[in-house]
Amino acid sequence: MKFGHKIYPEDLAFGAGSPVIGDVFYVDPVNGSDSVNTGTTQDDAYDSFGAAYSAIANNNYDMIIVASDGVGSGSAASVGSALTASKNLYSVVGAAAPSINSPRSRILVDTAAHSLTISGSGVRYVNVQLGCFIDENTPFTVSGDRNYFANVHFAGMGIAAAGQDTAGRSLVMSGADENVFENCEFGLTTITREVANTEIEFASTCSRNKFIN
Repeated sequence: MKFGHKIYPEDLAFGAGSPVIGDVFYVDPVNGSDSVNTGTTQDDAYDSFGAAYSAIANNNYDMIIVASDGVGSGSAASVGSALTASKNLYSVVGAAAPSINSPRSRILVDTAAHSLTISGSGVRYVNVQLGCFIDENTPFTVSGDRNYFANVHFAGMGIAAAGQDTAGRSLVMSGADENVFENCEFGLTTITREVANTEIEFASTCSRNKFIN
């Protein structure tokens, strides 16, 4: 910590588990704005994850910091589209406490037909909730390789209608190889499931993925 000085991107590298950080972009779903802000400081943050993802560069080790939306259910950073995140070598880090179960740095699929597909490689998602609390049965897909997810809560099927959908999923793995999921949580205990659905689906051949703790 450098008291009285600006904290530079390289100071953040350790927390993301990366030896180097490129540019840093901030997302604050409560106080941010996609329309007027540049995302380059905490006080000038975007409000959606989609805007921050558009701002990062491919293969540049950029970081997206997702602010906590507080201690309640609150608002959350929207994916904003049917987003295929195909860029490589970036990090997404939540600023909330690392609670694993429903951390309050949240990225949501919050509109029908929207989704997040992580198809890039060498990326990190750390200390965030990837949530879906609408009737969207396959909100999150990982199809990239050699990515790292730590303290991530994949919270799909977050309303009753989705919980009663046999096609409901929290995460789909599709052709995804050599990814690591460490201290992650899948699914919710707050929604009744009365049909057979699946928290994690391997939709096609996926090799050498690790699920730790």
